[in-house]
Amino acid sequence: MRMTNRTGSVLLALVMAGGAATTLSAQNFGLPLFTNPRVATGVRIHADAGRNTQSVNNVDRTVVQGGLSFAIGPVGINAAVAGNLTDIKNCSGGGANCNVNTVVSAGALAMIKVYGGGRRNVSVSAFGGASTDLNALDYLGVEQPKQLTIPFGVSIGYRIPLGLASLNVWAAPRMNMIKFVNCAAGDTTCDTSETKFRWAVGADLPIFRILSARVAYDSGKIGTETVNFIGVGASIGFGGMR
Repeated sequence: MRMTNRTGSVLLALVMAGGAATTLSAQNFGLPLFTNPRVATGVRIHADAGRNTQSVNNVDRTVVQGGLSFAIGPVGINAAVAGNLTDIKNCSGGGANCNVNTVVSAGALAMIKVYGGGRRNVSVSAFGGASTDLNALDYLGVEQPKQLTIPFGVSIGYRIPLGLASLNVWAAPRMNMIKFVNCAAGDTTCDTSETKFRWAVGADLPIFRILSARVAYDSGKIGTETVNFIGVGASIGFGGMR
């Protein structure tokens, strides 16, 4: 995305994609929410890697993600699919350790610029999105409970001109809503929903307006615990969310 997220009233346009590989979901679990507020018309392909900073039963916490972002005027939309690196390795070539419980996460984010951009160094954008988990049963059309994660907030950024490149630094507070859908009648485990405050900071470095590198840190409550994510990524394209 530049892994960006953009919605105001555009939230309707983004409604679906999914993913968090666990009931502890942030968006794509293990990855920060990349929300550089600078939006510029164009298309970009993104690749990111991240992990949550807490140890989870000595399991490899590395998550990789691929996505596509599109922006026109003040509005940008990004979609991405992510998965645990170990699961991807196990399922490559139909590995024996790959099973129907292996999940990937998919998400969509939209962002709308409300101030700045262009020649202004300060930018402000509102964003929102949705993500949920997907597994083999979804591919087979089997109905099952789904955890839906809906982040929405504001991102504020500042551009530092560096000649052929421009360093964009940003901060983004948000509310993260988690709820369940596709629940069976009488399934009380699906009654729970929560909304928690989270925040992210990051930096993007576009080079020649074609290549770009980025890093972000994301923190806040999931349930009763503070869960942190850190991630790095790169993108290639023309214009887009910069």
